[in-house]
Amino acid sequence: MHTHTEEHPLGAIPVLGALAGFNIGPLALGGGNHTVNVCPSNEFVPPFHCTEGPSMRHVVDFGDVDGAGGFILPAGQSGNPRSRHYRDQTARWIKGELWIIPVDVRRVHATDTLRLIP
Repeated sequence: MHTHTEEHPLGAIPVLGALAGFNIGPLALGGGNHTVNVCPSNEFVPPFHCTEGPSMRHVVDFGDVDGAGGFILPAGQSGNPRSRHYRDQTARWIKGELWIIPVDVRRVHATDTLRLIP
């Protein structure tokens, strides 16, 4: 019953926002005013559109810091709507999934290497 829209600053300009599709949503979302997955709205009068929401989800399992838990952003890594990383995390965020990001230096090095060559 709850909906949420990730609003891009340029999405507030009606014509530009509609043409370019800056905003993400409305998305069906659970949660409420007093839940961990906060979705504040007027709980008694429809429509139940969230006025705000979490900007990041970060879960830590102190028993397995490198293997459980992780991060997720509701929209994506980039705020640029033309980037391939804009909206790229929304589907996972809605499902409650996370990106596992290792913190142990050996696992980080085993994951990927970036070489910057002038």
